[in-house]
Amino acid sequence: MHLRLRTKDGVITITVSPKCTIRELLEEIERKTGIEVAKQKILHGFPQRELRADVEKPVETVLQSGDSLTVDRLSIGVEPEKFSSAPTESTFVRRKVPDDNSCLFHAISYVFRNGSVEELRHIISETVRLNPDLYSEAFLGKSNQEYSRWILLPETWGGAIELSILSKYFRTEISVFDIQTLRMDRYGEADNYEERVFLLYDGIHYDPLARAYTGASREYDVTIFKIWDEEALVCAKSVAEEANRNRQYTDLASFTLMCRNCGAKLKGETGAVEHAKQTGHTNFTEA
Repeated sequence: MHLRLRTKDGVITITVSPKCTIRELLEEIERKTGIEVAKQKILHGFPQRELRADVEKPVETVLQSGDSLTVDRLSIGVEPEKFSSAPTESTFVRRKVPDDNSCLFHAISYVFRNGSVEELRHIISETVRLNPDLYSEAFLGKSNQEYSRWILLPETWGGAIELSILSKYFRTEISVFDIQTLRMDRYGEADNYEERVFLLYDGIHYDPLARAYTGASREYDVTIFKIWDEEALVCAKSVAEEANRNRQYTDLASFTLMCRNCGAKLKGETGAVEHAKQTGHTNFTEA
C-alpha cells in the first residue's frame, strides 16, 4: 500500500503492508519524517480527522492505497492547542503565485508540495533531452537541444508541453480550467491516474486551486484529489466560473503585450509568438 505524506517540507511516499496496524504506520511515519510519534498529528480523509483513533486497527480498514496524509510537525512552531480538533469547514480557493514568467512552475510546486521552480525546469529539460525521438523539432517548434536549454531560462513561460511532462513525472492528472472559456484541459487523462490536481489559467497566468480549511494556514491546504472525487471537481469548476463572471481573464485575441527585451508592443498571443520566432525574445509582460 502506497501513501503520500504531506509535510511542510514536501511530499514523501511510503509503502506499508495493508495488514499493519495504525500504530505501526505511525511508527513508520516517525522513521520517515524524524518526527516523534508523540509530536505527530496525522490528518486524513474529508472532513480531515486524526488518525490516532483505534491504533490497533489494520491500516486497510481506514485507508486506501494512494491516500494522502497531512503530517502536522508540531516542532516547527505550530502550537498544539491551535488545532486541538481538526478543522472541518472548508472551501475551494485560488492561491495566488508570483507573476514572474514562472507561474506555471510555482503553481505545480504548490499543488505537489515538491520541487522548486528551478528543479521543475530541470526535470522538463532532462525529460526532453533524453527522449529526442518523442520530443522532436516538429513537436517542440525548435530543436531538441535548443529547447532543453531554452526551458531552463527564468524568463521562459510554461504551457501544454511542460504540463504533460510534469503530469507523467508526478503520475497525477493535471486539470486546468481556462477562465475565459471554462474549458478544462486534462493532462495525463489517457494514463488513467488515480489522482488529480487543479490549476486555473487566465490566458497568461496559472494559479493553483486548493481546498482550504477554516482557521488553518496554507500548509493544511488539500491540493491532490482522487480522480473520481466529483465534489472536488464541482468545487474547482465553481472557482473558475466565479472568475469568469468577474472577467478575471485576458482575451488573448485582443490584449497587448510588451517585450521586456526590446520594448516592442505586440498584439495578442499571435503577435508574441511571431516576435519570439523573429528575435528569440521570450520575456513578455501585459502592456
